[in-house]
Amino acid sequence: MAENRADTLVRMRYPELSREDVKSLFENKKVLYDGRPVQKGNLLTDPSKLEVRDPPLPFKILTNPDLPVQLNSNSISWFALEKPPAMHTHPLKRDETQTLANYAVSLYPECQSVGGYREGGACHRLDYETSGLILFAKTENTYKLLRAQFSQKTTLSKYYLAQVEGEFQQDEKIDLFHELDTSHPKVTLYDSRRSKSTPTPAHLQLKAICTNPQITLLLIKLLTGVRHQIRFQLSHLGHPIQGDTLYGGSPLANPTSGICLHHVTFQFLCPDTQELKSLTTPLPTRFQLGDSSLESRVKNLIISW
Repeated sequence: MAENRADTLVRMRYPELSREDVKSLFENKKVLYDGRPVQKGNLLTDPSKLEVRDPPLPFKILTNPDLPVQLNSNSISWFALEKPPAMHTHPLKRDETQTLANYAVSLYPECQSVGGYREGGACHRLDYETSGLILFAKTENTYKLLRAQFSQKTTLSKYYLAQVEGEFQQDEKIDLFHELDTSHPKVTLYDSRRSKSTPTPAHLQLKAICTNPQITLLLIKLLTGVRHQIRFQLSHLGHPIQGDTLYGGSPLANPTSGICLHHVTFQFLCPDTQELKSLTTPLPTRFQLGDSSLESRVKNLIISW
């Protein structure tokens, strides 16, 4: 008979529980096997002998309509929010109220169970420090359709603006491709001699919009969705993002401003109309470069990409 970790069996039996919930059950000796408490890493052979005493109620995202979040677009089965910097996309613990998902379920309570117990319908995520567009699904079917576009990458495009340190000398569009080690909190280049995980391909394209000797504003087309990908690749290029101290950038004057990375334009096939939809959001005030013509310049660059 196959062996499974005890915590794996608990999650299989109660998929609606969070990791914190499962961890708490083991810490409080609420998980028993053949009548005796077990540790989460114990290997078990017979799931029928597993007993979970007093399992918590399903994870429920709390509502918070007072967060500084803007509704960007709204359709029959989806909507888009503009996430500010220094905000998580979804909660990890039951009592969290300061995430984008807390706001999402305030607008549309039906998102509560869409995409998993804590996603609140969010079809993708942004780093805590990053701002910009995030797409939410109101139904499970729309969630699956949109997530399929993320996987196939045929009808979906994501564009970011990044304000980086240093003057950018090259005017042409640049392709960056790296193999990354994402097994640690800080992403590094994959090294077959040291890395214990498999390499994760990371691919993006970028073009400088405006530059001066101190800083440069870049438009980036993200071609793969790897954690910290843009932040690492720009730092490796010698141009860390302003505010991104984890990857060598200088801190911003206001530490709550996050980093100068913004998900500005999002293109996808609308599940409601089957038409290509393009969403955009303004440049945040923490970006120093850019003028009144920036929006039209970005739009024209994307069209010609």
